[in-house]
Amino acid sequence: MLFICPHCGARVPGGEVRCPACGHSAAAVAHEQELPGVSEERQRADAVVAVARELRSQPAWITLLMIAANVALLVAMVVGGASPLMPDANRMIEWGANYGPRTMAGEWWRLVSNTFLHFGVVHLALNMWVLWVVGRMVERLVGHFGFLLMYVAAGVLGSLASLIWDPVVVSAGASSSVFGVVGALFGFLAPRRDSMPLHVLKKFRSSVVTFLVVNLLFGISIPGIDNAAHVGGFAGGLLSGWLLSQPLTPELHRMRWRRNAGLVAVMTVVIGGVLLAMPPAPADVAAEMELVEQEHDRLIDVYNDLIGAWQRGQLTDEACADSVAAQVLVPWRDLRGEVGSLAEEPGANREFIVPFVEYLSLREQSWELMVDALRKRDPILLGQYLMKFRAADKALDELLGDDEDAAADADDKP
Repeated sequence: MLFICPHCGARVPGGEVRCPACGHSAAAVAHEQELPGVSEERQRADAVVAVARELRSQPAWITLLMIAANVALLVAMVVGGASPLMPDANRMIEWGANYGPRTMAGEWWRLVSNTFLHFGVVHLALNMWVLWVVGRMVERLVGHFGFLLMYVAAGVLGSLASLIWDPVVVSAGASSSVFGVVGALFGFLAPRRDSMPLHVLKKFRSSVVTFLVVNLLFGISIPGIDNAAHVGGFAGGLLSGWLLSQPLTPELHRMRWRRNAGLVAVMTVVIGGVLLAMPPAPADVAAEMELVEQEHDRLIDVYNDLIGAWQRGQLTDEACADSVAAQVLVPWRDLRGEVGSLAEEPGANREFIVPFVEYLSLREQSWELMVDALRKRDPILLGQYLMKFRAADKALDELLGDDEDAAADADDKP
């Protein structure tokens, strides 16, 4: 004699103490078989098992496509010169990482592109392992198109959460989308806990728990891990899974288009609302400092050319003083003010910028003394100029020496 376990749909031989699939009490199974309406319960259980078997036979094309795209992009980056273990932040930005000064300045495509980039093979392997294990199951539950919608929506919401939490961090990785896949599984099953046999879910438990624990530990122990993207992706996946959830019945395929349309509508409102509420883009301090360096070198060259012309007798004292004041001092003061304002921007390296502003001020003071010395033909002022000029040189040497030491230390770190 056989019983149908109403908890998981498996067939239980007579005389068994517990259901071999889910551990449900066989006594409870037998008791439930005797209750009125047990035939309907058996039919529903059989229907769930039949639909589950049908879904399991379907290929998970989108999951495979996402894995292939992530792997291909890392291979392309390595071929292009990136480190396979830990690509640097600038190269990640070049390839499409999420970076507030770029993304929030109009490069919104980075909300999606960053979810296909990874900081090395370990980062990639962990994400792709969980996507392979859980993604195929979720795709079969919600369908190919629904899975694609959920995957992209979770990734975008994770990227937006990252920008809100820290707009100047360089963020990349499929973690937000993969967290979304895990969240979608919970969201799909939450309103219908009995729709999936427990023995099917048990084999996914270890992979999901390992993924969550490892990412949590990474987030706690390693600076720069983007936990905000993980939380945003999980929340987006949870909502998507709930919206796409439906009973495992033969009508499953016919109803998917309605739920997909609902997901598109809801995510359009949610993502659109977040975008409208985003603050202005922060300054790209790194790019601004590159421009500052170029302007600094240009003004130094202009000053040297003017002093050289004066020393060769091509400029009078008055003409040289006027030229230095107009062509060097005026733009130099603007440069100093610009650098000083960058020190207050999020993500600015104040340990470099503050002493750099002090150096700019020393150089400016030396040139002011030079202009006064030429106009007044005062050798005392000229001597003061030389002292201040050497002090500025010393400050620059110390600053560049510290910067080079810091860069060397960073290169030595694993």
